[in-house]
Amino acid sequence: MEEKKQIISILFADIKGFSEIKNDKLYSILNSQINNLLDVILTKQNCFFKNTWGDAFFICSHDPIDLVEIAFSLRDFFRNTNWIAKGFPKMLTIRIAVHTEKVIVKYEKGEIKNVIGTNVNSAARIEPMVSPNDIWASNIFRQLAIDEVSNFEFVDLGIRDLAKEYGKMHLFKVIRDYEQKESNETNTEHIKEINIPIPKIKKKATDKEKMDFVKKSFLVISNYFEQALREIEKKDKEIESEYTKKSQYDIEANIYIHGNNKAHCKLFLDQDFSGAIKSIKFAHGRYITDNSANEIIQVEDDGYNLLLRPIGMLFSHKTPDQTKDAVEIAEYLWIAFTNIISQ
Repeated sequence: MEEKKQIISILFADIKGFSEIKNDKLYSILNSQINNLLDVILTKQNCFFKNTWGDAFFICSHDPIDLVEIAFSLRDFFRNTNWIAKGFPKMLTIRIAVHTEKVIVKYEKGEIKNVIGTNVNSAARIEPMVSPNDIWASNIFRQLAIDEVSNFEFVDLGIRDLAKEYGKMHLFKVIRDYEQKESNETNTEHIKEINIPIPKIKKKATDKEKMDFVKKSFLVISNYFEQALREIEKKDKEIESEYTKKSQYDIEANIYIHGNNKAHCKLFLDQDFSGAIKSIKFAHGRYITDNSANEIIQVEDDGYNLLLRPIGMLFSHKTPDQTKDAVEIAEYLWIAFTNIISQ
């Protein structure tokens, strides 16, 4: 598989209120409308790679202007749709972040298979901080976009903390040139969200929602391992790594020092006889059988959110609490995988 480092523009987005949709019919309606929208607004000219995980969007473009127009189309779709009239329990909103960075683009037989790299994580850390139905951009994205003739402007939001203590970044809100400019978050939409809290109602997640959640979480964890292996190779010439993708939901990783295998692990989804996914399994060590596991990541429903919870079979370090963040689980498993190297 060929790899190239390229400077590209990245869009990350997620739908607020998606996890509260427990009705299969509404879930199907929303997915259908989103897929139809993406088919219309994404072309070979404005998008060279995209990926979706349930309520999340990852879209890549070579042109920041094209990416902003895609972002406005997504934002306007959610802003202008009367979701309650369509039968949804509340209005749905979208949070959109755009960023420009150097990443690794993976090709196979001339076709783009994936876009990876630590800089992708930088873009992903902006999105959770975005206000509903807003588009926020990094300063580097703004600097590239303002060189072009466009019909939008950037409102300075100052230096902001990124999600998961990922540091700080100078951010800007992107608006069309005819929209009212706002220099801070004390806009009408934000005030309404604060002053009119909506009580949460417990609802049981469907089997499909659980399956989609665990699949999305697995892809985040496997992508973390693939990127981490590349990073340690760059930092130490004595280290070689091997990432084997037996299937989309079954991977193995190896670390070699001076050609000797020092760490080996396996990550895979555990299914029952009906095909339903029960958990994410992690096994490490020299000898691993097909279904062995040193840790099991279970999916639990607290009535409000789907959560990841390690059983706690790894005693080498602290087990994280229940979390929605698959990156936190990936870090936990990575430490267990690499811990033997430093011993």
